[in-house]
Amino acid sequence: MSNLVGLGINMITQMIIPRGLGPQAYGDFHFLTKAFTNIIVFFNMGTSSAFFIKLSQNNKDKGLITFYSFYIASVIVLTFLLVIWLHLFGALPHFFPDQQAIYVYMGAFWGLNLWLVQLASILGDAYGLTVALEKVRIVQKLLGLFLILGIYVTKSFSLMVFFVYHYVILLFLSVGLVIVVLRAGMLTLPLEWLSKAQFMSYGHTFLIFVRPLILFMVIYSAVEITDRWLLQKFSGSIQQGYYSLGLQVSELCILFASAMTPLLQRELAKAFAEQNIQAMGVLFRRYLPPLYFLTAYLAGFIAIHANNVVYILGGERFAQAENVIFIMGLYAMQVAYGQLGSGVFYATGQTKLLSQIGIFTTLLFFSVSYFLLVPSEMYGLGAGAVGLATKMFLWNTTVVNLQIFFASRFLRLSYRWFAVHQVMVSLALLGVAWSGQVVVKQFIQATDMSSHLTFFLLSGILYTILTIVLIFVAPGILGVTRKELKSFSNKAIGMLHKH
Repeated sequence: MSNLVGLGINMITQMIIPRGLGPQAYGDFHFLTKAFTNIIVFFNMGTSSAFFIKLSQNNKDKGLITFYSFYIASVIVLTFLLVIWLHLFGALPHFFPDQQAIYVYMGAFWGLNLWLVQLASILGDAYGLTVALEKVRIVQKLLGLFLILGIYVTKSFSLMVFFVYHYVILLFLSVGLVIVVLRAGMLTLPLEWLSKAQFMSYGHTFLIFVRPLILFMVIYSAVEITDRWLLQKFSGSIQQGYYSLGLQVSELCILFASAMTPLLQRELAKAFAEQNIQAMGVLFRRYLPPLYFLTAYLAGFIAIHANNVVYILGGERFAQAENVIFIMGLYAMQVAYGQLGSGVFYATGQTKLLSQIGIFTTLLFFSVSYFLLVPSEMYGLGAGAVGLATKMFLWNTTVVNLQIFFASRFLRLSYRWFAVHQVMVSLALLGVAWSGQVVVKQFIQATDMSSHLTFFLLSGILYTILTIVLIFVAPGILGVTRKELKSFSNKAIGMLHKH
């Protein structure tokens, strides 16, 4: 429910924020926040996944929470020490081109706030409090919508105000999530004190889990930060804004898959704890195809209607982001498969294999990003936002398929089936979206905000109708048989009749 509400609210806020900030300030915000997201990903070292898996397997282990609280405090201290050190030695302008120091500090604070919210969500999901957490998220999204509308109406948009806006909604969400866990009696304060031996034992357990990921996290974080730095250095904040808009749109498309990933990962972890590989295979085969289809349904439509999306969300100032939106729509399809597929590695503790895949592909495609982003005098294409979007699509497609290959082999499933499913669903939905667009173009020519929105909505209605027809004609694209689809349809109709 919160994902549907969240999708609607995020669509509205994304129609306001890019317009209010403009490409340059929008790019600055996302350059800074993405940099610190990656720095914290490095410090995190995959420990949050270890925390989730261990707590899901034994949610009565209070010592685990105490140990990880110390780790959280360490990451907070290290992050601010890093920024202070760069500032004192005059290195901030080199690492954050064209950015004021105050905004660098605000970016660090934002990144830490976001990470703490994610950890609070992990805590709740591990305790099976997903429904209660979803209610808190709905309230937070509504609060955020009212705040952003107020900022827009009063014409108060600025980079400073936008940072403060995020602090307010993140603080509200983190407090709300912790209250839910406390009220459920799953967490008691003060936390359990650990002896030195207990602390070292937990540390050893985490180290075994994350040790294979350390090198990957160093390489991945460095490459991610460098990619955005190259874009900022050689193409500027406006191109950063175009790419950031495309990335935000792709994140809207994978919202539902992102919410479902911890739930699927938790069930996989439980099945693995019982050494029930067959049950893990059933879960993977049952839930991956329909969740991918749902993401591809949204992403495929966005990709084909990139021109309309740009004008609806950003207006004419973002007109040059059309190709970026198209590529990032294709990218979003693959991200969903990767998020769900990687859950197998975390649930089974196969982090070494996950790390090897990540290191190989990250280093391989860094040369691609360098070639696409640096200017011609440095033997590159200087392709800006389109270049980085292209690199991300190619890299993620490769990573995802390697992950699915090894995950399906471990679960004794056919990789070929999943590979064919990806291609068939993507082509089918892109084809349906394009066909609907051609039909609507016969009646409406989008020239301004109103006509772009009308075109987008009518195309969406037609696209949805055609997609439903496609499902009934070829239910295999959902990963179900015709008999299973008929049974589900009858149950849905029966529920509607009751109401």
